[in-house]
Amino acid sequence: MPKLLVLIDGEDEGIAAVAESIHEGARSVRFAESDLMRLPGNPGPVRIARLRTLDEPDGLLSYDAIVIGARPGGEGGLARMLEGAGRLGMHGKLANKLGSVFPAAAPSAAGADNPLWPLLAPMARYGMILVPPGYAGPDGNPEDLPAAARRLGKRLIDIAAWITHARSHHHH
Repeated sequence: MPKLLVLIDGEDEGIAAVAESIHEGARSVRFAESDLMRLPGNPGPVRIARLRTLDEPDGLLSYDAIVIGARPGGEGGLARMLEGAGRLGMHGKLANKLGSVFPAAAPSAAGADNPLWPLLAPMARYGMILVPPGYAGPDGNPEDLPAAARRLGKRLIDIAAWITHARSHHHH
């Protein structure tokens, strides 16, 4: 089964809560694997300090999908980690992995997702398949953030499973 990494740069309780919901959504899929980790450095609140750290960009290689969370303006450590993964990306080692980002709060207006682009841009450069977070439920009405986050976690695992399944049927 595919494996998801939910990664945060850690001082924000709101980001931690959304990350936990994404992790929960991914784990709701039978046989799914999901790790919730943080970058090294200031661990922030106890809720975040207890998480394992992703110390090197090479750690990204063992995941099929990577979702990262940051508050607007707080993406610095994560952006540096993604830029540090450049040697992996330039050698195609991140290509076709799923990539997504999430904020601590749902956007309130069109264009409010723009602060997330500094994190999505390196993923796109490395050939990752971008899966934007959605805030509308299956009926098209806005969902609360925890529900949308759980749905994102499940969606990332489902898409990664489809890709893995399709690759298993590759004919030479």
